[in-house]
Parts: sequence; C-alpha cells; structure tokens
Amino acid sequence: IQGFSHLDRCAIEGLPHLEAALGCGKGVILLTAHFGYSRLLKYALRLKNYTVWLVGPQVSSNRRKQMPSWGKKVYYNWLNMPEFSAMEENDFEPGLNVRPLVQVLQQNEILVLTADGLRASNLIAVELLGQTSAFATGSVSLARGSGATILPAFVVDADTDLIGMKLCVEPPLALECTNNPK
Repeated sequence: IQGFSHLDRCAIEGLPHLEAALGCGKGVILLTAHFGYSRLLKYALRLKNYTVWLVGPQVSSNRRKQMPSWGKKVYYNWLNMPEFSAMEENDFEPGLNVRPLVQVLQQNEILVLTADGLRASNLIAVELLGQTSAFATGSVSLARGSGATILPAFVVDADTDLIGMKLCVEPPLALECTNNPK
C-alpha cells in the first residue's frame, strides 16, 4: 500500500495507443472494469500530464464514517495522494446527463468509464471467458455519437514494477456502426 505514494513510477504499457487516439482529436474513452485498481487510472495518467475524468459513484459520507481506523490511516497517511485524501475520487456521477461527458470528449480529453457498471440504464449480456456478464452500452453509444476512440485500460498487479502494479492501455476497440442501439 505504501507504494501508492510512488504512483508516478507506475509502469505504463500501451501509451502509444493513447497518444494515437488523442491524435485523432475526438477524445478517448478508457474502458475499464471492476477488477484491479481501476480508480488509479485517472491518477496515474494525471501524473503524466494528461487531463483525465472519471465517471463513478461518490464515496458516501456514511461509508467514510464506517471506515475502520486502520483504513483511515492507510487512506490518509500512506496513500499520500492529495486527491484521495480530499475524497475526490471521481469527477462525474453516473447518470443520464451525458452533456458533461460529451464536452470532455469534444475537448480531446480522456474519460474513464467502467464496462461492467450495474448502474447503467442499458445493460446487455455478453459471453466472456465462458461466463455471461452484464455490460453497459453507454460507452459504446457515447463513442459512436462523438467519434471518440475506446481503449480498454486496466491497472493490475505486476511483479516487475517498482511499486507492484502497471497500467495497461490496450489497442482500440473496432466499433461496428449499425442501426441496432445494442
């Protein structure tokens, strides 16, 4: 956990994919999931001088109050990240108003969305690795409408990195534009 204070030393694989996507000038959607350290995508890339926005639920004050004393110590003292300490974990609450998200993409900035967010207004069942999972369609709809590039991205454990994790940016998803909203 103390290694989080050295997030600037986090290895980043696939940065050329991000640079190429930003070069198109229509913004980038980093599509992640609820495994690994997905919320660290924003912080790791901000330390590399990218403008990154995260869509996700706020940590409620009740949840903060229920945090055990050791959790507060880790959160405030060891993470050593002002944005975490201020509890500013995200920039946009999930919801139906996509105007702020479109603005981010129009400014050619980076937007982090989760594919497996169960708060989505539209979910589809997708077979993945022999399991059926629910995936939100909003990120694809947003990309189709704005022209933004979707790049799968994850922060995962790495045994070769100084801090024990790495950020992986994968090649862009190819979108098939049809009349079917799903």
